[in-house]
Amino acid sequence: TGTEDGINYTFAGGLVGLNRASISDSYARGAVSGQEDIGGLVGCNSSSGTITNSYSTGAVSGDSYIGGLVGFNYSEGIITDSYWDMDTSHQTNSDGGTGKNTAEMKQQETYVGWDFVATWAINANENDGYPFLTVSAALTVPFAPQNFTATPGDSQVTLSWTAPASDGGSSITKYQVSKDNGVIWTDVGLNTSHTFTGLTNDMEYTFKVRAVNSVGRGAEASVTATPTAPAQTTHTVKFYSDGSLYASITVIGGSALGANWPTNPTKSGYNFGGWFTGQNGAGTQYTNTTIITADVDLHAKWTYSGSSGSVGGDSRGNTPSTPIYKADVRKENGADTTLPVTVNDDGTASIDVGSQNFTQGETVIIIPSVPGVDTYFTGIPVPNLSTTDVQGTLTLNTNLGSITVPSNMLTGVAGADGNKARIAIGQGDKSKLPKDIRTAVGNRPLIQLTLSIDGKQIAWNNPQTPVTVAIPYIPTSEELTRPEHITVWHIDGNGRIDSMDGKYDPLSGTVIFTTTHFNYYAVVYESVARLAGTDRVETGLKIAQAAYPDKISHAVLATANNYPDALAGSVLAYQLDSPLLLVGTSKKDQEKVLSYLKAKLKPDDRKRVLYVVALLVNKRVYKGKDGIWRAKEYIENHWQERFDLGEAAKAACLSKAHFTKLFKKHTGVTPHEYYSNYKISKLKEKLLDTNLSISQAFAACNMEYNGHSARVFKEKTGLSPSAYRKMSR
Repeated sequence: TGTEDGINYTFAGGLVGLNRASISDSYARGAVSGQEDIGGLVGCNSSSGTITNSYSTGAVSGDSYIGGLVGFNYSEGIITDSYWDMDTSHQTNSDGGTGKNTAEMKQQETYVGWDFVATWAINANENDGYPFLTVSAALTVPFAPQNFTATPGDSQVTLSWTAPASDGGSSITKYQVSKDNGVIWTDVGLNTSHTFTGLTNDMEYTFKVRAVNSVGRGAEASVTATPTAPAQTTHTVKFYSDGSLYASITVIGGSALGANWPTNPTKSGYNFGGWFTGQNGAGTQYTNTTIITADVDLHAKWTYSGSSGSVGGDSRGNTPSTPIYKADVRKENGADTTLPVTVNDDGTASIDVGSQNFTQGETVIIIPSVPGVDTYFTGIPVPNLSTTDVQGTLTLNTNLGSITVPSNMLTGVAGADGNKARIAIGQGDKSKLPKDIRTAVGNRPLIQLTLSIDGKQIAWNNPQTPVTVAIPYIPTSEELTRPEHITVWHIDGNGRIDSMDGKYDPLSGTVIFTTTHFNYYAVVYESVARLAGTDRVETGLKIAQAAYPDKISHAVLATANNYPDALAGSVLAYQLDSPLLLVGTSKKDQEKVLSYLKAKLKPDDRKRVLYVVALLVNKRVYKGKDGIWRAKEYIENHWQERFDLGEAAKAACLSKAHFTKLFKKHTGVTPHEYYSNYKISKLKEKLLDTNLSISQAFAACNMEYNGHSARVFKEKTGLSPSAYRKMSR
């Protein structure tokens, strides 16, 4: 801007006197004066000149060919979208352009087609309100790429990065990477990752990356990494023939056994059919070319050849088309036997107790897991379930779950007259559950218990003779941190649920509960605990503490597991305005109640009431419990040694016979069963340690890994050691 005085010259303009080229996106604010060809922007626009998107505002004066924007424009000259201020230039004419008043010149709407995004700007606070040109920042090289990482592998390193925080004002055209601290660079286009291969393991490399734009190469990001060969993992392949270990071979993970594959075993009268992950040719077949990626147990497949008598077949030496299954019957008196298992075409299997009388003592029937079977039936004579009182118990153990029923289960039950009872343990159909219940159950077990008499299903319900049910379950790691939230839901035919008092038992790996009726039962994880406490005793104490925060003069005690006792106690507690405390059968629960009374009773009443409570506990509840408690501690401290009944009885200060009877009364199992269950629980912990092979896990528990110990583990858990390890990963 300023004044252009052209008195001594022709062609005077605020920007250019004579224009022979192109003028665009320009303006002039200065005053212009002269003799002829005088314009606010251009004095004379020649035949080859063009003017576009420009304006002028200065005062213009002269003698001839005067214009607010252009003084003289040749006919071939081009002037488009350009303006002058008629008020400030004092000119109403121009040889090209459009005249506007000052107010119009300060409105963006006047400048049709102008770029007010990248080229022009207008506001009242700058350039006196007229349009002005925006100033573009100088272009620079890009910043360094961000989040640059290097992930090493075997003889290679993978680089990864994200775009720079600034591209310098010019789009990035490519990236370059270097593996030798910038000595040699490799173009990788616009990719944001690159893998260098063929590197030397255990040697540190310095990697760099940079972005490139039209200005040049940008700042560099740097990182170091060392390629490393992966550690070799080994796996053990064990070969079993007829349940006995035939060979055990260790192989590097990701490779095949090849020439180390064992020679084929032989068996008189049978043809060898290969090695399989399941029994009798079930599962996947492995050969010497199979890639080994984990520990695996393989089993020989045998096919009867008909050349060695009638073993396993009929009198003519024919082999049955399907395997023969037998259930083990174990009686308390030691008179063990077996029962044939009938496998039906509808996916069910059944046994019949027949003359196996279990009305005296404890009888356990272990029904083997049959592939493709989802329901197991057990036929039992009705008289064996209708004794006048509890004389014996029968436990039916399947891979789906187990149930222990008393010999008076059907006594007094309507519709229970008949000859043959049939108890079914089956896998429940989750698709029939309401959606919200199905979601809550998830992948956890769902079983169905039914009872029929002479083929007619009855709705068994007997509050006087509850049965005990155990459902196998492997909790998740999260659930194991709060196992008290693992429980069981009873689901009736209408989709209503009732939360049972289910408890997860880590020794047996099952969720155990009692019930007085049959239906669907599902293992669930209740993320929200009970209203107060985790059991009846603790719930009673928490309610008492909340309702009676101060000292008390009275306390009413009731048996925790006896509903009439608790109901009567609640009435008395209401009359006395005192807390009702539920007393359990365990020493730990009873000590909780005694501790509460010591803390809450007033001094004058404490001695008398505590004496009465202690007397009741010692005479009625504690009888024999201290000795059993000590015996359990002895077993748990000597589980790695051979079981010694005499030493366990000595710890309880009881004779072996009396100790065995009392131990089972208080724990539900014999001392040896408790020892075995505890040992199996320790073995399960070792099997979860992936640093140990299965054989090493057994050895850590002072057990030899062989066919017998593997069968014992499967009887207790429902899974082979290798299957348990795989399912727990």
